[in-house]
Amino acid sequence: MSAYCAQADVNLDLTRLAELTDSAAAVGVIDSVVVESVLEDAARELDSYIEGQYVVPVTGTIPNILRVWSAAIAAYRFYRRRAEMDCPAIVAREYERTIALVAKAGTVNGVKIPIARANGVLPPLSSAATVTRSTSDTRRNFGRDRDGIS
Repeated sequence: MSAYCAQADVNLDLTRLAELTDSAAAVGVIDSVVVESVLEDAARELDSYIEGQYVVPVTGTIPNILRVWSAAIAAYRFYRRRAEMDCPAIVAREYERTIALVAKAGTVNGVKIPIARANGVLPPLSSAATVTRSTSDTRRNFGRDRDGIS
């Protein structure tokens, strides 16, 4: 499985990333194996939310929204690896916000991801809805006679 984001996409400075990934054998050094593992785990977590609606894993060009979501999940997962380090509130909030958005992806009112749907159909680029009014309904929804204004 490939990650949907790169190390550079995760909003962590290199010193902090080293603290979150180093080992006893290489203190203060970014462990690229750990980084890749966390990035792949973030992609798997993302896939677990969208797999009913979209074809996963996503291949080819990764849409920007998946890269951003995956980076937010990865930042949170880096902190989860180190129980002794407090996760900054902003990282936790961004993770929670991301998961809330991802959970809605593919629903009628949710974010549309420009990747193949599970039914094989690529979603349209515009998700504009059309609202129609019955011609038999002549009542006004707004106005003096409906909103209490005389």
